[in-house]
Amino acid sequence: MSLELFETVTGLLFYLGIFMLLSILLTLLVMLIMHFLMPRQVLDKYFKPPYFREMERQLFTGLPYAPMRTIMFMRAIAYPSSGKKRGITEAHLLVPKWYCLVSKAIIWITVMNFVLGLIFIAVGLLIYDLKEVFSQ
Repeated sequence: MSLELFETVTGLLFYLGIFMLLSILLTLLVMLIMHFLMPRQVLDKYFKPPYFREMERQLFTGLPYAPMRTIMFMRAIAYPSSGKKRGITEAHLLVPKWYCLVSKAIIWITVMNFVLGLIFIAVGLLIYDLKEVFSQ
């Protein structure tokens, strides 16, 4: 393998990293917007005992954990079976269809970013090691 190939792959990895960074930032921005658009009916019905203990309610009410609560509800809205343990299987009935679709898209994008991030790190480390081997 030549040094030019390593430079080409390194350039592609750089652009992939920039794309992933922009994707993560855009996803975080959409999650923050979704936090403020969370329907009140969902919080009024499910963000209380027996679904959440009092300590959890206090923890997920203020910053920095309130957006985490939104993500938990987004997952239960997008995939109702994931809320079975807490009994939140009908939250998707309380939200508009667009909220359910956006929740599903955000979760998929987040999972894909995580998987691509792991691949990006593994390939980057492999390229770095191979470059050290072939440059000697």
